[in-house]
Amino acid sequence: MEYCGGYEIAALGQGKRVEFEPFKKEISQKITQMYSDMIFLHGYVHCDPHHGNLKIELTDKKQIVIHLLDHGLYAQLPFEFRENYSKFWMSIIHANVQEMQEHSEKLGVKELYSYFACMVAGRSMTSVLGGKVKKRKTSEEEKQIKVDASNEIMEVLHQVPSEMLFILKTNDLLRGLNSTLGVHDNINSFATMSRSCANANFIKEYQQCKSLPHKLRVVLSHYVAYFKITTYEILLWWTSLLNLY
Repeated sequence: MEYCGGYEIAALGQGKRVEFEPFKKEISQKITQMYSDMIFLHGYVHCDPHHGNLKIELTDKKQIVIHLLDHGLYAQLPFEFRENYSKFWMSIIHANVQEMQEHSEKLGVKELYSYFACMVAGRSMTSVLGGKVKKRKTSEEEKQIKVDASNEIMEVLHQVPSEMLFILKTNDLLRGLNSTLGVHDNINSFATMSRSCANANFIKEYQQCKSLPHKLRVVLSHYVAYFKITTYEILLWWTSLLNLY
């Protein structure tokens, strides 16, 4: 038994702890990183990240520490499932509809792959199929997501394996935590998850390499993926800077 200090997300979101205000984006990024690594790299996922199960501590050295509580609900993700899910996620990043459809089918969803992709990314159909998930989510898109076909979404939930239901639930809870924190910067969350996904793909592909040229191709592909993600973040930073003036 261990005592964990800190404050719940709700207290931070309501502005009751002003000392955390400059660190809200960092808190969001750390939580997203923690869960991305659980899903894509480790395959062992805490599936109940609600407000009461996370405590945020600010040390004397101004470092953020995330305490994850209540370890009663975990999902063990089989390697094959993680492989298909990471490839499905990468197909969403690259707006590759053919691969999106292929890996969606491996996860149990055939005709409704586009709705499945929207649910995973938390974005509208237009953004997912149009390759716009790397851009900021607008208020108009938020409205569009709310009116997207609920019947199809329910059908997707009936088709996916139980592991996917845990992940979808976890993703929704994480979006709720970010909303409570007042952090709506979906690009940073997108980049964080993309990096974990790219790392998982790299580890798997590198382990299967049987020659030096093959290893070099895999390493180069990995760095290209990282370069793209970093480029998106730089463009986001530049756009945010321009909006200040």
